[in-house]
Amino acid sequence: MTHSILLFGATSILGFNLARLFPETVVPFISPGNPSHLVSQWPVLQLENPEWPERIFAQYQANVLLYCHAVCDVPKCEAAPDWAHEINVQHLRRVMEALPETTRLVYVSSDHVFGGDGEYDEHSRPCPISVYGRTRVGAEELVLERHQSLVIRTGLAIGASPN
Repeated sequence: MTHSILLFGATSILGFNLARLFPETVVPFISPGNPSHLVSQWPVLQLENPEWPERIFAQYQANVLLYCHAVCDVPKCEAAPDWAHEINVQHLRRVMEALPETTRLVYVSSDHVFGGDGEYDEHSRPCPISVYGRTRVGAEELVLERHQSLVIRTGLAIGASPN
C-alpha cells in the first residue's frame, strides 16, 4: 500500500493538526498510551521494537516520513537523561536504519536546541541548555548525515491537540 506521507508523532500539536488537515495524504501514528478518543483509531508507534519500523515501511512505501515524535517534557528529561536519549535519539536511529533510501526524512526539531540570547538564524550553532535540547541536537545530527533529509526547527506550537 503506497501513501505519500507517514507521520510519526501525531499526538504532538503540529502532528495532530497536519493529520487532521491532510487525512487523504498523511498516515498518522500516535505515541503509545495516549488516552484521547480523538486519535484512538490511529495506529500506535512501536519504536521500542527494533523490527517494527521495517515492517511499517514495507507496508506503506511512503515518499516522506515526517518525524514529529519526541518526549518534550523538559523536567522529566532532566530527571531521566538516559530515558530521554533513548526516546529522542535511539528511537530515531532505529527508524533511520530501516528507512528506505527512497523515502525522504523530514525531522521536526525544536527551538530548545538554542539557549542563549534568543537571537538565532539558520547559520547559528546549537547551544542547548537542557537534556531535552541536547537530545534534539543529537537527533538532528543523525538526520543531517542522511542524504536528502531535512531538519525543521519549530518554536512553541499553540493550537488544538488530542489532549
